[in-house]
Amino acid sequence: MNPSYFIVKSRPSWGNNLPHEMEPGVVWTWITGTNNAGEWHENDRVILWEGAPANYVIGLGVIRDPFIGYNAKGKREYDMEFLTKALEPEITKERLLDNPVVRDASFLKRGNASGVVPLRNDDAAEIYRMISELEPSSASIWPDLQSGA
Repeated sequence: MNPSYFIVKSRPSWGNNLPHEMEPGVVWTWITGTNNAGEWHENDRVILWEGAPANYVIGLGVIRDPFIGYNAKGKREYDMEFLTKALEPEITKERLLDNPVVRDASFLKRGNASGVVPLRNDDAAEIYRMISELEPSSASIWPDLQSGA
């Protein structure tokens, strides 16, 4: 089964601050209230998004356990592994809105408050290409996506 792609946004109010000391291989438990989290599976791929006011791609991850349970507030918990260190704030919302491939991605729309957003493969591939240009070492993380497979 081919992996699906998602944007996962930081939610500081829920304790989902993206750590700027992110390290590849570190697994963190995250929280979401998003209903579509049920659509993802182990090994689905994640592009991590530092939310407002910064609004930029901060790294790559992978879902390790799509459902741990519900916390005391009724929010779904899941485990995600970081695949990159924190990226510099170069792939910003403004830059993505200027990109003809990804400018219509739903996570860029005004008012989209969802913390987990499915991505079309074309959008994921373009964002991954941009990350790989900035951080060449990340090009080996998802080589099948870079090759268009």
